[in-house]
Amino acid sequence: MPSVYAYHREVENAWLVRQRDRRRQRELALVVLVALPVVAALIGYTWLHVRMLHSAYRLQELAGELAEAERLRGALAVEAAAFAALGEVERRAAAELGMTEQTVETTWTYDEVMAQPPAPPAEDREPLPLPPGRPEAMPPVSPSPPASALPPDTVPDGQHGADGPASPGTTAGPQAPAASVEEATP
Repeated sequence: MPSVYAYHREVENAWLVRQRDRRRQRELALVVLVALPVVAALIGYTWLHVRMLHSAYRLQELAGELAEAERLRGALAVEAAAFAALGEVERRAAAELGMTEQTVETTWTYDEVMAQPPAPPAEDREPLPLPPGRPEAMPPVSPSPPASALPPDTVPDGQHGADGPASPGTTAGPQAPAASVEEATP
């Protein structure tokens, strides 16, 4: 939309061509060459200043973390010293593990232990009592199956085949296919 204040003037000479001023181009190049290092120096100074501020903030953050770690180390050293104190070890051993102080009656020598008869088999022995506050032990292990329950080609424990000692539950001779072992198991 044309404005009332806009005045358009026709070009009187359509063949008029404006020539480039070479001196002006040289001056512009000179200004750019002079200004470019100054601008680069300002950008470099600003970047260094920003990096220095960033490093100062990071240093302050790390100093806080170091102070917290030193505080925690001191607290853990006090706690370790408390747990390593002989009185605390004895108290916890008596309270948590049910241990008692060693006396002459409870001290055994090697000769006394070796003079005792061997312990009865595991089935005849009563299980040891668990210390107070401890979780239940694993359920008792069932005894090994009787020899009649083993497949006929299995070597019983403690016997050797022709190839030398056999580990419990291994077959004598060459390995039988899995199907024949399943068929032989009742």
